[in-house]
Parts: sequence; structure tokens; C-alpha cells
Amino acid sequence: MSSLHALVVLAFPALASAQVAPAAESQPLRPVAVVHGGDAELIERLKRVGEVWHDAGPFVIAALAERDVNTLRSREVEIHWLAGLAPTAELFVVDLAHSDVRKDIDAAGRIEFARDGLALVS
Repeated sequence: MSSLHALVVLAFPALASAQVAPAAESQPLRPVAVVHGGDAELIERLKRVGEVWHDAGPFVIAALAERDVNTLRSREVEIHWLAGLAPTAELFVVDLAHSDVRKDIDAAGRIEFARDGLALVS
């Protein structure tokens, strides 16, 4: 994927081992895309309850426990599970406005999530 116009290359910790709460209460963290609409308070909350890996502008790539996802969804926050990501997946945030990006993605990657002209690609 060397010819992709990557805005950011994300290096993630092992997804399977990510934890935030004490062991007795902990739930594994799972990768998600959270559409935040510029809500700084929401972004700060995400940092408190999970791991925020990258703010891509219109969305945040994070790891959250299922209980936190359910709480946020009950408040009508748009959240997308990034199911199927390997713990060692290399992820890129790319600008879809470049004409050759889609061709490169089709040849060497997969769009995991897209919003407002940006895509998270594995």
C-alpha cells in the first residue's frame, strides 16, 4: 500500500490485551469508529473510558468496552465496531479525494470505515 496517500499510519497496541478497568470489573476493549461531530466533550469522555488512537477529523478511532459502547449508543452517539481487525493490523487513514487511492485500496487493502471523504483502511 505504499502508493496510498496516507494521512496517518496508525500503530495500535495488541487489541486483545487492551484493558482499562481493574481486573475484577474489566471488559476487553474492542476497536471502534466513533462519529463525534466535533464534540470535544465526547472526545474527552472517550479518552477517560477507553483508548483513543486517532482523531481523524469527523471520527475517532478508539478501543472501548462493550458497556461503554452501549452507554454511548443510548445517548445516540454513532459508533461502528471495527470487527475482523487482526491485533497486528496496520491501519491507515486516507483521503479518498485522490483519484488513485480507490484503485490502490482495491489492490492492497480494505476500507474498514469511511466518513466525509476520509477512510480507515487495513
